[in-house]
Amino acid sequence: MWQPTDALQLRYTYDRSDINDTPVFMVAAPFYPRMADRPTAGSPLVRNLMPNDATSQGHNLTISWEVADDVTLKSLTGYRKLSSITNQNYLTGVVGPFPLILTGFDQKQDQWSEEVQLVGSALDRRLDYVLGAYYFDENGESADYSAITGRPRMDRVATIHNRAYALYGQATFRPAFAEGLYLTGGLRWSRDEREATLDQSIVPATGSPTVLPHGMGNNHFSNLSPSFVIGYSANAQINIYAKYARGYKTGGYNIRASSVARFNDGFGPETLASFELGIKSSWLDNHLQTNLALFRSNYRDIQTNIQSDPSNVAITDVFNAGKARIQGFELDVIAKPIDALTLSVNYAYLDAQFQEILDQSGNDITFRYTFVEAPKHTLTTSLEYRFPETTIGVLTANIDYFIKSKASTSTADPRYVIGDYGLLNARLTLSDIPVGFGNWRLSAFGKNLTDKEYYIAHFNGGLPSAIFGDPRTYGLELSFEY
Repeated sequence: MWQPTDALQLRYTYDRSDINDTPVFMVAAPFYPRMADRPTAGSPLVRNLMPNDATSQGHNLTISWEVADDVTLKSLTGYRKLSSITNQNYLTGVVGPFPLILTGFDQKQDQWSEEVQLVGSALDRRLDYVLGAYYFDENGESADYSAITGRPRMDRVATIHNRAYALYGQATFRPAFAEGLYLTGGLRWSRDEREATLDQSIVPATGSPTVLPHGMGNNHFSNLSPSFVIGYSANAQINIYAKYARGYKTGGYNIRASSVARFNDGFGPETLASFELGIKSSWLDNHLQTNLALFRSNYRDIQTNIQSDPSNVAITDVFNAGKARIQGFELDVIAKPIDALTLSVNYAYLDAQFQEILDQSGNDITFRYTFVEAPKHTLTTSLEYRFPETTIGVLTANIDYFIKSKASTSTADPRYVIGDYGLLNARLTLSDIPVGFGNWRLSAFGKNLTDKEYYIAHFNGGLPSAIFGDPRTYGLELSFEY
């Protein structure tokens, strides 16, 4: 950070992440409610397993200028770059000595973004506002292959060039005649430009490759989305609010489409209208906090990813399926019976379903589809105790338990279900260690302490398969901040 004057501040950040790991391990799995045994080792038939190699990095420059006492002008400039090589070996040894499928991706992407904001207050600070403009430019290229046992290899090369523009504004007004009442209104205009190309070749074991027709798409989408909030702060401890907002997800192009024609057609945007009612409250001199939110989200033209050929992992299609809705509520409770002890509970109920999906002939096929990763019940509880400060630092003990009910993992195949499970984790942390300068923190942790066997995902690559969550894991973590 550099602050040449009291009114001007410049902050620059850089981050880089390098990941070198092995492909995710899958096992052949029966359909729910049966479950495979978690393996302790991979197949001895696997040969020449290629590793993954991904590097992500980015720069950010934020400039803040206090134009006046209640007005700040901000510029947020960002650049990010990605280089990613990922490989996958599917189910070697399940139906023979060879992998069922081999895939490899080599992807490169970079992006620029620029955002300008005017943030301020007026009317004796009863009006707070923000005005902004946003620009985004992205380029990417991808080369991948899919080799399915008994079939010719599929090679693909794709490029993308995307641009996004937005103008937005939001203001919150607190009228003098009704203390505690506040009204918030916002509006965002968006335009997204999408360009993509696709070249594919079918490569047989012997003979010459077959080059498929060149795919190319160029489209743009626009949207105007409002938001409104009305709230009332009865006092410093209770806030009640109601919110309505519209949003949209832009359309685009799917490089794994089942045909060049479907790639060229692309898919359209989806829109969302969301409603929320909530209360945030604090009781017993801030020793008890309770938050409750009820929500409903209505989707139109929701984008749905379908594996068009159940035996071919290389082919998926994205459709604007129709209408859908998600509704439910979320409850948070945080209690501090004594200053050193904190108990928190979070419960969420979710009811998600498609309301209308029509096929190309106009037939209603809604009954075939389910939402993925939408469990009806999730519960997270945690207990934290902070011990008295010592000469070597502050010791904190934390234990948490997470429960999740069953959930579908395939939009169009109801047999793919992950059953309910619970995970117990614990962490012991020594912070504020007086070593040198800065803040040192040492933690010992254990995850999945009961060694629960559970899935985190399914995959259909000709045979149903599953990815297991981590078994019981222990570790030490050392952190330094300054």
